[in-house]
Amino acid sequence: MATFQQLLASYPRASDYPRPVAVPPKQQPHKQSFIILHGRGDTGDNFGSMLLEKPFPDKVSTLADAFPHARFVFPTAAPRRATVAAGLPVSQWFDQYEINQQEERQGLQIEGLRETSAWIHIWMQREVEEVGAKNVVLGGLSQGAAMSLIANLLWEGPKIAGVVDMCGWLPLRLIMADRALIREQLIELEATDIDPGAREIVKSSASDAEDNTAQHRAVAALREYLDLTPAKEGPLPFGKTPAFIGHGYFDFTVFVKLGRRSADFLSTLGVDVTYQEYATLGHWYSPEMLKDVVTFVHEKTDWDDASRA
Repeated sequence: MATFQQLLASYPRASDYPRPVAVPPKQQPHKQSFIILHGRGDTGDNFGSMLLEKPFPDKVSTLADAFPHARFVFPTAAPRRATVAAGLPVSQWFDQYEINQQEERQGLQIEGLRETSAWIHIWMQREVEEVGAKNVVLGGLSQGAAMSLIANLLWEGPKIAGVVDMCGWLPLRLIMADRALIREQLIELEATDIDPGAREIVKSSASDAEDNTAQHRAVAALREYLDLTPAKEGPLPFGKTPAFIGHGYFDFTVFVKLGRRSADFLSTLGVDVTYQEYATLGHWYSPEMLKDVVTFVHEKTDWDDASRA
């Protein structure tokens, strides 16, 4: 894979994106990195400052305290004309129609998903070069969560430590499901309308799981839809990357069913998914969700004790 400097120099729209905000570790040396994407209409600076100041349930420690050797990187989306805002420019990772009507005007997402994935991959590569892929977590809130899931599906570098989805959804999920031949399984799961964390997820068939054909079919469909070149041969990094999906039960911006369906889709492809719902939460993160993210990272990585609060 090309280096960070090579990727940055060759990216055609680099001038459209503000430089990401990078918050240095509270303690040296720098051992881990989080790349966290804001929601539509926000900025990396504003979102990042609020996130890192949010206290855990103990009212004292924060995400930065939990990972004192981590750098937190907060990119800002380029301005794009927003269909839902009468075509006015909005800071958004990709254009979209109605979030909760997933199959309506999906083509609006193509340009932004394709261009932003490449931009996020540049910053993932920088952190991989500095601390190693096993020490990098990618995530986001709302549209930023959706973008992080797509960027992870398209990532062709080494497997990262994890991906975190806070009140987001998985764009183009059904297009990928059709190609992966798992749509019928997902429909059965959707009919139960049960929190994925409280039931046994149906995995891919044994034959598909053995050679990851379902994963390859899904990513092939995504790459074709976004007019990208086929994925390189071999195992896909996202298949071995654990995912945390957290959603507020009273989220009326991105309905909780979309969080459940994202978890179902990834789990059915064999991804190790941790899914949590928050009974009193709307469309945002909470101290409890952030604490669960910390638990997820500690359980799914081999980060040493020096990174623990």
